[in-house]
Amino acid sequence: MRDAAFHRHSGRLATTQPLCPPPVHASRHTHDRARPCRLPRSSVSAATVQEPAFAYDKVWYPAMPVALLDKSKPHAVTILNKSLVIYYDAPNDSWRCFEDACPHRGAPLSEGKPLQDGRLQCSYHGWKFDGQGACSSIPQASSKDKEEAICGNVRSCARSYPTRTVQGCVWVYPSRDGLVDGEPGIEPPICPMIDSRDEKELTYIMRPFFRDLPYDFSTLLENVADPAHVPFSHHGVQGNRESVKYGMFDMEKNAEAHWGGMDMDNDEDNFHFTVGGRHSMFLKDIGFHAPHLVRYSYAQGDGMSDFTSFNVFAVPTTPGHSRLVSYIATTRKLPLFVRIFLKMPEFLDHCLVRNRVLDGDNVFLHFQEHNTLDKLLNEGKTWGEIYYSPTTSDLLLGKIREWLGAKGSPYDGSRGLGGMSATRPQLITDHRVLLNRFDQHTKNCLKCLRALKVVKALKMLTGCGSLIAFGAMCALWVSSVAGVSLAALSTTGGVTAMQTMARPGLAGSVLALSWKLLRDLEQKFYFVGYAHHTR
Repeated sequence: MRDAAFHRHSGRLATTQPLCPPPVHASRHTHDRARPCRLPRSSVSAATVQEPAFAYDKVWYPAMPVALLDKSKPHAVTILNKSLVIYYDAPNDSWRCFEDACPHRGAPLSEGKPLQDGRLQCSYHGWKFDGQGACSSIPQASSKDKEEAICGNVRSCARSYPTRTVQGCVWVYPSRDGLVDGEPGIEPPICPMIDSRDEKELTYIMRPFFRDLPYDFSTLLENVADPAHVPFSHHGVQGNRESVKYGMFDMEKNAEAHWGGMDMDNDEDNFHFTVGGRHSMFLKDIGFHAPHLVRYSYAQGDGMSDFTSFNVFAVPTTPGHSRLVSYIATTRKLPLFVRIFLKMPEFLDHCLVRNRVLDGDNVFLHFQEHNTLDKLLNEGKTWGEIYYSPTTSDLLLGKIREWLGAKGSPYDGSRGLGGMSATRPQLITDHRVLLNRFDQHTKNCLKCLRALKVVKALKMLTGCGSLIAFGAMCALWVSSVAGVSLAALSTTGGVTAMQTMARPGLAGSVLALSWKLLRDLEQKFYFVGYAHHTR
């Protein structure tokens, strides 16, 4: 992450220095590497709650995929326990980010209204803020001169944060400390191999996707850095447990890791492992880039001209919760059936594939995290005592936990907790909450929300249509029975009557089947139960 080339600019600047920048509060960040400590049996002592050695707020975080954002409204996001709002500045074709609190009375700006001139209006008292956070309109002012005077006061400004729009995502830099001319000195952590190419050369096999998860960002990192769980946790969805062979997930430190011709292994905050040895035809390595990126690299030949990169970002939102942002990009010429598959509407990809994969982890990772925290905080155990990892398949996740434990929690600086906070979130036992797709994804996804509205409308139409068709069939049957004797039912007249009734009956059956399929699809936007023992 600290390598300048790795942070090379790859997008257009979206935030400049505010006209009246908010006051900057100095903060101290040390960079000494602390060793993981054994925690007391009762709780984390005051000495362990300290400023983290790693400056988590001096890092770019992907807030949301651009294609899944509704430009007509502001969006509330949380990064590092900071409540933020991002909105689209149409005249400048940019996404802006403010603290989600109006400087007037603290009302959430995420409930506001983006204006056609690029400003964001607070819905509480109508204050308006330009793209840099400067207040430009106060309806309650007694005169124009008074309004200008108030707007010239730094206290009227919304606290703004730098943004970038790069490789399909809106990135946010959640700090204003240490900025030069209102801008950070680093760029979003985009893979140089991808960054060096024209976007037209790339195919997004998996388009940018997000989901809010009921476990810590450190747990998400650990899970993603563990390819050995895939054929078991996601059996029948993304892998097959019967296909696992000895040595398939062996890991070895990759001392020659490089992307885009750059040696990435000299940085203590980046490390890479090769996976699978002779069992892996295409997977070259798995790498961690502090503090939030795990990347799978697949390549052929020299690994430069033809490659695929699977990128997963673990965004720390609040203690015990995180946001996953992921995508797969490739330069390969894809087979025809793959290209046809990629034409699938994004909402179907989300409902049938992406969310289904994450459903397979949510429950046991939430409980795993609470069980681990209980042993760390209350029993005074260390990670080595809690985890039994006798195989090399756990090398990368162990290295990540070691790094996180040394650098401290991004929330309270707690050391020895593998990046987790000493503030334990509430244990959730209801699977409908842990697997709640609507709250974790749908309500914030433009494509899924639009599709859900269409599905609901079609379900209502097919339901009403089936009732009308079956009603017509019954009316025809009653009419036929009244006009045709039982003996005549076998005659031509009876056959004609039955054929007449069959038409609305067939239509009603087709509409009823359509209603059921739409009902089942609608449910996939909200909740789908996932039981591993049934798979």
